[in-house]
Amino acid sequence: MLKDSERWLAGHQRLVITALVLASLLLRAGYFLEFNRGPGMWQYRWDQSDMHFFDTWARDLAGGDWLTAKPLHPLHEWQRLLAADYFRLHPEAAGALLAQQGPAKVPVDAARLLWTRWYGGRAFHQEPLYPYLIGLTYKIFGPEARWVFAWQMLLGVGSNLLIYLIARRHFGLAAAAVAGALAVLCGLFPFYELSLLRESLITFIWLSLVCLTDLALARGNWRWWGLTGLACGLGVLLKITFFPYWLGLLVILARRYRTAPGVLVRGAGALAWGLVLCLLPVMARNLMVGVPPLTLESVAAITFINANAPGFTPGEGFFVSKYAAGIMAKSNGAFWPAVLETLKTHPTPWSFLKQIGGKFAAVWHWYEVPNNQNFYYYRLHSRILCDLPVTFLILAPLSLAGLALAAGGRLPCWPLYLAVAANLGTLLVTDVYSRLRLPLVALLIPCAALAVVRILEWLRARRAARAMTAMAGVLLLALWTMRPLPEQRPLIRAVDYCVPYGAYYYPLAEKAIAKGDWPRAAKILADSLRYEPEVVKKMGVDRAAGNEEEGLLAAFFARVHQQYARALLKAGRQDAALEQAERAGSLRSALPGKSKK
Repeated sequence: MLKDSERWLAGHQRLVITALVLASLLLRAGYFLEFNRGPGMWQYRWDQSDMHFFDTWARDLAGGDWLTAKPLHPLHEWQRLLAADYFRLHPEAAGALLAQQGPAKVPVDAARLLWTRWYGGRAFHQEPLYPYLIGLTYKIFGPEARWVFAWQMLLGVGSNLLIYLIARRHFGLAAAAVAGALAVLCGLFPFYELSLLRESLITFIWLSLVCLTDLALARGNWRWWGLTGLACGLGVLLKITFFPYWLGLLVILARRYRTAPGVLVRGAGALAWGLVLCLLPVMARNLMVGVPPLTLESVAAITFINANAPGFTPGEGFFVSKYAAGIMAKSNGAFWPAVLETLKTHPTPWSFLKQIGGKFAAVWHWYEVPNNQNFYYYRLHSRILCDLPVTFLILAPLSLAGLALAAGGRLPCWPLYLAVAANLGTLLVTDVYSRLRLPLVALLIPCAALAVVRILEWLRARRAARAMTAMAGVLLLALWTMRPLPEQRPLIRAVDYCVPYGAYYYPLAEKAIAKGDWPRAAKILADSLRYEPEVVKKMGVDRAAGNEEEGLLAAFFARVHQQYARALLKAGRQDAALEQAERAGSLRSALPGKSKK
């Protein structure tokens, strides 16, 4: 049957690709319509997020500061806390920083000056390609995130097509069809495409690099190696973690053309020139503003410290290390000194290796660790995200099995394996957020498809032993990757409920109140309460908050109910207002430490 399927697919490739593209477009159009009616469109307003900083940076660029000539770095609450720790240890430092600043037109505080120094002054905060693309979009179409989401969705459609092409090249037409279907039905991709985050673009570049490397290896032409080098260069401008892939390509070239030195020199030279051409504009900008020419970002040191010092637990989300202030002070924000100081904080090498092992396990866990946005919260707002069945819960065990099967295959998969290894390495030295894992998920889909097709082939050929062994392997892997969350860790955190209120519901309600439209304000707050979690609905006089997370939820929704009560009262609905006020009081009684009647 599978051979018949291969023959049919071989004769209808154009139809399959057309269906893949249309399905990708239609699902994204539907998701956009849902997304446009809820808080997701505006969550980049949250000033503690990377999304907000990308928006701020892009607005500065569109406003004319195309060199990013002034120091531009965020100052989040966790950074203020670390600055306070530093100033407690060095009480004279705050005054010295302010004295060095001299008279300023705009008041600045010592915490901002400290972090500006640690971040390297005019150095780019993060790699510049993504904010510059947003800035260009804002310049052409106006400062509206929807235009960014539009081209990110188009890149998402392209990513699905590239997944199909990678699977077709390495694993055959049947695997390509399965990979295309898995990509279309995976809700993670449209979710991040409608986020002001660079992960969708990073995913597209990774998939493009694998395809370009395949073509370069097949053609052996220096022009293709040059294009691959350019793609690597764009990747490095997007995120420095593409650089190990470029180094790996040099190793592949040396191995592939070890008996043809002329071809090796031309290929390696083209690969190098492609990278250098992309870096030249950044080098020129850095020299113009007084920054070391190869400086692409300034967050690597603090990222490594927080994710690798003792106390960090992989897979639990963003963490600020108690060692961070001291190490940043010693290293002055320089990466390699910060790495050495971080490693010194571990009592034994085993302590660090155990932490890396925990990260490896977290990479393959089904849970999408939130950072900036929570995938599971947005499923509450989107029927399409809920209905799309493919998540890492399904892909993790299948892709692990597929990686093993591909390793024994006849076709070389070195570009795909190199990309997977580079992404895995990135996660092991940083953290396993869902957004950081997204490119790896895309790269693993062809492998997951291979596992499905191979098992079906063996079943069809009545090779029961192989099929049962493979299925047993997938099941055992699933038992590991589908481990339940710890009891005290919720699928959706309190902050994931709170942030959309501050970014979307409260501003809408306040706007209505400012106009004296109390019925409109009440309607907005009532709509927000449709997403009140079940655990909150159960809490009250007879059911107290069971832990800190539940306490935060009870306190937050008590305030929402109280504001709703006020809006209802002003709108002339006294009975409904009294009911909401009573509910607010009931939730307050559920807070830890409150006495019960």
